[in-house]
Amino acid sequence: MSKKVLIVDDERLVRDLFAAVLEADGYATFVASNGLEGLRQFYENRPDLVISDMTMPLMEGSEFCRILRVMCDVPIIMISGAEDADLRMKMLSPHVDIYLGKPVNLEDLKAAVPKLLQVHSAASYIDCQSPEYVHKIGKPRNEIEAEHFGLISRAAVEIDV
Repeated sequence: MSKKVLIVDDERLVRDLFAAVLEADGYATFVASNGLEGLRQFYENRPDLVISDMTMPLMEGSEFCRILRVMCDVPIIMISGAEDADLRMKMLSPHVDIYLGKPVNLEDLKAAVPKLLQVHSAASYIDCQSPEYVHKIGKPRNEIEAEHFGLISRAAVEIDV
């Protein structure tokens, strides 16, 4: 069974390029355009590794990765073109395993994925409705989704989608 990689980036070309490169190396990929969509893909597909952009609409990469890290120890690669020192410090948090700057060298990405997968041989997941999860996050998954999708609805109305 091939390893699963979730790619979360608001730039479609980046998502498609990373997916093509990783699929050519035998990985199954799933994509999302923002952190909220990334959470849904994460819940549905239980990836072995996550690649996330830092700056995205609806939910920044740092918040997305913080939530993932509470739920499990899935390896995370953060990507960003940020030049700002404060933003770079955010990315070097305990929620991220590797930081890659944009433009991403595809050979660096291809080398980082198997390396992280080897180090993190199997991500251990917490049941999203379990008391342990509720204790760490503060509420069960269905309540978090309701809040986030409420935010999406409000955002869509505000921008007349």
